[in-house]
Amino acid sequence: MRVEAPSRAGRYVLEVDVVEEHVRWLGHAARLEVTVEDAARGDAPAPGVRGYLAQALAQRLPARAALRDLPRWARSQAVEATPLRDGRAWLTFAAQAAFERAQRPGARVCEFGCGGSSAARVEPPQPNSQTRAALEHGAELLTIEWDADWAERVAARIAPRDRAAWTLDVVALEADERAAARDPSDPRAYVSASPAFSSFSFGAYARAIDRCPPGAFDVVLVAGRARPSCLVHALPKVAPGGLVILDHSERPWYEPALAACDPAAWARTDHVGPGPYAAHFWQTTALRRSA
Repeated sequence: MRVEAPSRAGRYVLEVDVVEEHVRWLGHAARLEVTVEDAARGDAPAPGVRGYLAQALAQRLPARAALRDLPRWARSQAVEATPLRDGRAWLTFAAQAAFERAQRPGARVCEFGCGGSSAARVEPPQPNSQTRAALEHGAELLTIEWDADWAERVAARIAPRDRAAWTLDVVALEADERAAARDPSDPRAYVSASPAFSSFSFGAYARAIDRCPPGAFDVVLVAGRARPSCLVHALPKVAPGGLVILDHSERPWYEPALAACDPAAWARTDHVGPGPYAAHFWQTTALRRSA
């Protein structure tokens, strides 16, 4: 579905609902956060390869790495390319490599967010690579998800042979009229920065990992909602030598939670650069717990 962007720059929520006669009449919307950029400001990248190379130069990326990632970045810009269709996690390429290395057989993995990203929910649902790859590599996976319908549709796509190693924990959102007044950068607020969720609390969602014992996981991926809150609850659950991955860590409201991580206990690596499906480069942060 092609949508014409609003003429005014800003953050928006695109909501799509469906009607099918004798099947469903609205009431089951899919939402997608979008940022409309004003090209006149000069911060929007130039299109195509020229924009890619300009960003690589501005970020001072090693030339060999930038050129290595260019072909797969270019393929991901095609209209038909999506995380679900390609079976790929929506992380920067460098962070994808770190995530995949950690998914060894027998690894214990937790992810906040189920299946594909909301950007791809107009596709037939299927698990994206972060869900599927963990199971296919022999990991034990816990998925924490707030959207019950989406979780059900993704679960239907998990191969029967992998289901024994997969635990799905669906945690409903809590209505909270005061949520809009809270600071999304405060891990104690349990709120999303998205206007679409301004009247909901993600407290139960972020705390769902608390039911697991300390050091329960080798890898925790924080890529869902209320990420500062989820990050704080994830840290004690990572085993020595384990990894926490926080996507889109360039967002300023994530930094207070990251800054609170003790550098003596957590080695931080910011993977800044290209990733699939986006013209802009971005940042995914990996925190490795000291042994």
